[in-house]
Amino acid sequence: KLVQHPLLLHEEFSRSVDSLGCVGFSTWRAFRNRFQTCLKQGSTGGSGSGQHEVLVEVKQVLQPICLSLRTLDITDTSITNVGLHMLCRKIQNLNSLGEYSISDSFLRSLCVVSSLQMDKFPLLSLHARKVSYTGMYNLVHVYGNIKSLTCWEPMFDIWDLSYLPLLRHLTLIRVRYSEPVLNSIIHYFENCKGAKHLEKICLEFIVQDQDTQDIPVLYIPEVDVSKIFHRCEALKVFIIEFKDSLQATPSLGYSSYNNPRNVTRACFQSLAHVQFGQMVQNSVVSVILGNCPNLVNFHANNCPDLGDANLSDALPIDKAATRGKLRCFYIYEAPLLTENSFYTILEAFPNLSQFGNLSRWRVNCEGIQQIVRSIRDNNLEVEILCGSHWFQSSCEKEVTI
Repeated sequence: KLVQHPLLLHEEFSRSVDSLGCVGFSTWRAFRNRFQTCLKQGSTGGSGSGQHEVLVEVKQVLQPICLSLRTLDITDTSITNVGLHMLCRKIQNLNSLGEYSISDSFLRSLCVVSSLQMDKFPLLSLHARKVSYTGMYNLVHVYGNIKSLTCWEPMFDIWDLSYLPLLRHLTLIRVRYSEPVLNSIIHYFENCKGAKHLEKICLEFIVQDQDTQDIPVLYIPEVDVSKIFHRCEALKVFIIEFKDSLQATPSLGYSSYNNPRNVTRACFQSLAHVQFGQMVQNSVVSVILGNCPNLVNFHANNCPDLGDANLSDALPIDKAATRGKLRCFYIYEAPLLTENSFYTILEAFPNLSQFGNLSRWRVNCEGIQQIVRSIRDNNLEVEILCGSHWFQSSCEKEVTI
């Protein structure tokens, strides 16, 4: 209803109002169109012309946020710490903020004092950056239900991860590599009871260049991945890389057993995707290829000592049926592998769909042409991968965790 004096327009989205002097509109656009019509009628001297003052009151009744909302992706937004805090409090069933990375300052602003109104948020997936000791202390108290944690440049004690008992996916990016840092990570995997439930581990290290006054590092101890594999009984995805370094980086080895092919561990039954950065020793190749029946993707950056005989020993033909799930076999650089290894790989993996990188193997142009002809003549559905697969592979996304 329209009243000449005063004119009261009351917009309410929650319910219909039919009281005197109030008009309900379903949308803001409907109100705007009706109000513009009233103004035009007043300016042209129609009913209720501009001889009288007009009072306009616009009221919007906020609706409660949908209780079924679980994921709210605020990536690439300019939300402040205050707004993020309010969002976490208002949406009580929120599980994820997408790939938005919370800051250490936000974590330090959270209330963890039990005598006050202590913050408790139910997020299951969390991305963070440069988390300090204090920030991590608050994180484990406020986000105690975290199952997936991704952290860039962590600055906290790795052992604090043990206070997240439900953690299943752990990704640490741009970790400053040093022997104490590596020991703290290994200590967490070896002594934390919750580590055996981890399903995904992604470790990306950065090796800092040496100062000109420092003595050059002549020996860098290897990273023994067996100390991780032996504790993580449910592991499905394992990625370890070293980036942004022009100097020598640690090699990856499996040094716990003299005969690495005779290893039986629970994690090998579930392992589906592995990616080993930098130099990979033959012991790692033998263990993974010989003991993981559910392996789907095998990626390695550089296997300098892996020859045709070594690969053949790691892939006995009589056990080819146990490797039926492998789809991608990729070694970015293997200077000792010849075209003979191609035929070994074909026989060892009956369902192989892609392999490489022949351009960095000991295979010349004629050998590559021979392999291409062999694939075509035998009508094989096998794709030859190039060097770019290492940098932009989507194999991990195809693995269900």
